[in-house]
Amino acid sequence: MHAKALTLAGLCALAAALALPASGAAGTPPTVQTVHFTSGPYTTSVCGIDNVVETDKQDGVFKTDANGQMSMGGLGEETITNPATGKTVRYHQTGSGTAPSSPVGNPNGDGTYTVHFALSGMFKYSSLPGGPLLSGSGHFALDAVLDSSFNVISIQVHSGGSTPFNNTDNCPLIVSALT
Repeated sequence: MHAKALTLAGLCALAAALALPASGAAGTPPTVQTVHFTSGPYTTSVCGIDNVVETDKQDGVFKTDANGQMSMGGLGEETITNPATGKTVRYHQTGSGTAPSSPVGNPNGDGTYTVHFALSGMFKYSSLPGGPLLSGSGHFALDAVLDSSFNVISIQVHSGGSTPFNNTDNCPLIVSALT
C-alpha cells in the first residue's frame, strides 16, 4: 500500500541519516531528536485512482544511545482526498521501534547496505465523512537495502499481530471509500 511504503521508506532514510553522527564513544550521553515532517498537499495516484490529493504528516522522537543503538516512537497521518467525489480517507498510525547501532547496517559487497528495523504499533483507516473502516495492531521487522547515499532501494517486511501489516491489501478498502 502506498501509505506504508512512504512511511517505511521515510523511517528508513531518516533513521539512517540520524544514525550517521551517532557513532560516538562509550560514555557519551544519549541524544534525543524530535522530528516533525509534513508533505503536501500534492496530487498523486493511489490504488489506481489518479489525481487524488494527499498530505502526509509524521511526528516522532529518535533517541540514540552512546553505542549508536536507536529507538524511535511517533505517530503519522496520511490524508487522501478524491476531488472528483469529495470523499477522503485518513490513515493514522502510531508505534515505536529500534534500529541498528551501525549507521549503515551490513555491507552487501556491491556498494549497498542492509539495515534491519523492528517496529510495533497500531493503525486505523477512516473515511470522511463516515467513520472507521479498518484498524489493527501488529509488529513488523523489515530489512531495508540502501544505496551508498542512504536512498531506499528495496524493503522486505516480516509481520505479525492482530492485523499483520503486509498480509492485507488495503486498496479495495481505499477505492470503495474514495469512489
